[in-house]
Amino acid sequence: MALVQIPTSAVEGMTLLSTTTLTGTSVVVSSINQTYNYLQVFITGIDFSAADHMLIRPNSATSNMNNAVVSTASGTAVTSTTRWNPSQARNVRATSNEGVVILDIYNYASTTAWKTANWNATFFDDTSSTNTAFFGYGIYSSTDAITSLQFRTDSGTNTFDGGTIKIYGVK
Repeated sequence: MALVQIPTSAVEGMTLLSTTTLTGTSVVVSSINQTYNYLQVFITGIDFSAADHMLIRPNSATSNMNNAVVSTASGTAVTSTTRWNPSQARNVRATSNEGVVILDIYNYASTTAWKTANWNATFFDDTSSTNTAFFGYGIYSSTDAITSLQFRTDSGTNTFDGGTIKIYGVK
């Protein structure tokens, strides 16, 4: 059996920019390096103090965002204009430590174009009592470069009891 060697350039295409723990009701990762083509964000082990869901806001913005999310539980799109919400309209189980989100943000450093994003997520969905996959996309309709990302609980009162955010820059 031959060993497969991964080319060095493929491994060097992603650079870890930040590792942050989800705690409290809101976490902001700031001073995001602006020299990459796009960002890939891995959020794992997401856990809440009570059933809730996570919101993601570029530059902590409260407007200029649109998203549509489709879940395998409902098969229908849910839209929002105030945040990116990978588990839109679903109460994610507290203490499941099972939530995972992979988020790609394109044009994040541009000061002339809107930003687009897409994501895949899995959570235990208290609404349907099943592990549920979500996929969605979003637009940040601003020409401001994304220099920070806010991760917060939707309720604003429940807290994150666990989870890790890893942000990678991709060339």
